[in-house]
Amino acid sequence: MSPKVAIRLAGFTRRDATCMRYVADALTPAQLAGRSMLPEILPFVPAMSDSVVPRDSTPAARRLLLRAAFDVTGRPEIVLAASAVDASVLLLGPLKQELKIIDGLLRFADERVRSRVVHEASPFERREAYVELARAARRSGCREAALLYTARSSDLGRQRPLVQSILQEAQSQLERGYTRNAYALAHSVIDSTRDAQAQALSICGRAAFWHGCFDEARELLGRADDHRDLVELSHRIEQGPAPHPDNRKRGVEVAEWLGEVAEAHADKQAMDGIGTLTELWYSEQFDECDSYGAQLLLTMSALGRSNGWTTQGHRLTPLADAQMCALKSGVQIQAGKLESAAQTISEDMPRMPLEHAAAGVIPKFMRLLAEAGVPVDLALAERFEALLGAQPEKHVAFGPVAGERFAAAAQALAQKAVERADSCNEQQAVPALTPRQQAVLGLVLRGMTNREIGEVLRISERTVEVHVAALLRKAGVTSRSRLIALLMQTGE
Repeated sequence: MSPKVAIRLAGFTRRDATCMRYVADALTPAQLAGRSMLPEILPFVPAMSDSVVPRDSTPAARRLLLRAAFDVTGRPEIVLAASAVDASVLLLGPLKQELKIIDGLLRFADERVRSRVVHEASPFERREAYVELARAARRSGCREAALLYTARSSDLGRQRPLVQSILQEAQSQLERGYTRNAYALAHSVIDSTRDAQAQALSICGRAAFWHGCFDEARELLGRADDHRDLVELSHRIEQGPAPHPDNRKRGVEVAEWLGEVAEAHADKQAMDGIGTLTELWYSEQFDECDSYGAQLLLTMSALGRSNGWTTQGHRLTPLADAQMCALKSGVQIQAGKLESAAQTISEDMPRMPLEHAAAGVIPKFMRLLAEAGVPVDLALAERFEALLGAQPEKHVAFGPVAGERFAAAAQALAQKAVERADSCNEQQAVPALTPRQQAVLGLVLRGMTNREIGEVLRISERTVEVHVAALLRKAGVTSRSRLIALLMQTGE
């Protein structure tokens, strides 16, 4: 089971092992492995019957709950208008325990209630709910959501203009990075007309690819006989890039592949940004590299996290976002912000196909963090490695992290300086680092200032400056950025 899917099912079932097993049985093996799209609403299973009971079973409450379950916008006014009930039913009655307004969006407090409401609704009730939601969405100016509701409420066989409008919106959602929305819209018209089927299959397949669901992408694109390049690329990503003397280049290679075929505007910007960052690094423009990397991460993190139905914003697709997660967590590790790196991976894991990030680097990051004493779930790392198309050792490596790794890399750095001096016929010796210099080096790599290092080691700031100057001199570099870069190369 994919870590992303395991987290989703654990949250949905409230970590009830019996319910989780039954829900898993209702899904396909490809869905469990994260290789096929999960349903929008997870299946309700009988084992939940006793613990999941709506608090209000009146007709008005059932009508409101069903429309809230099918709503994709999260806008309370649309759900209320489609339900033809007063806001007091939501705000003052028992339903206030079932539905919460979080950041202005209507959400189920327990997703199992949502699943039960849909499970128990009749086909007529479902169609009626979509018809009313479509009407309310149009009145509220949510044209995109209204198209989806309309597609799900009627037979589109003879409504070719409407089908084309839905496919155009699906393509727009894909170009803006909303893969789930694009898939939902295109999937709703797959069986509408023969002319539209190939286009709908193509959009669904591309959306599945950029969502990281490669098995479904290959199946749908094969049926559409379209985008063979994405089918081939999915295999290449799973197998990992070819061996390279510098393993970091193998991780960047995945971003280069994705940049060549990116459809979403934000994806193209992000993958090009990683390419520029790499060029700066290998041309040893380290200060510019640091500045550009920080700017890139800030720009990408500022992209909207809206649901795509009520705004025209842009976002990264999950597959591209996974590459940015690898970049961000890697930068945090290099800076010694190990807890921040662990938090980044933990927060992004439920949303992204991290098994496809930078040639399988995420499980290596997790193991390195665990070795450095940061609490990390190594069982999830093992699950990631099981999903990789090649053996873990064939995937990208990473440099030193902390503690003994810093010391070993520092000694290797000193030895490299000795060899470099000998090769230049220089007679002076370059001594190994002292224990104090090793301690200072470790804190430098954690991103600490001289003042902070002095406070940790209980020495003066001036003494720290002397130690840092000695480190730079022994390494043959003139700045901390160059020192870190050289240490990363020796620590591979």
